[in-house]
Amino acid sequence: MLKKLIERKIVRGGELVTASAWAVMYERGELEAMTPGDEAWGVFGRGQVTEIHARGVSCNGRYYVCCYIHYPDGPTCSESLREGAVIRSASLTGLFSSAEIDDIERNMMDGNTVAAEAAN
Repeated sequence: MLKKLIERKIVRGGELVTASAWAVMYERGELEAMTPGDEAWGVFGRGQVTEIHARGVSCNGRYYVCCYIHYPDGPTCSESLREGAVIRSASLTGLFSSAEIDDIERNMMDGNTVAAEAAN
């Protein structure tokens, strides 16, 4: 898993503060090995895979897994996890536009990444 902490200065309550969110990207081997019960990152952060209902290789050659992820203190959501694609989490999309996330994704794919263990 490739992960990078992305920061942005925002105005909150009349003060300039630094907000941050994790950009998370799966690698093929992780998706191929994913099974129900595994921990996974999705739109609401980290949760547990409860069911995998599809997996394969897309027309552009990237591996994908379609699954349900149950989030602690929250819902169970259907997720599409794709190799080499940044997960557009609620926290990330709250700080950055889709075009900015595309740039983050390209930057991570070009090797400017941090391999890290799951963090909050």
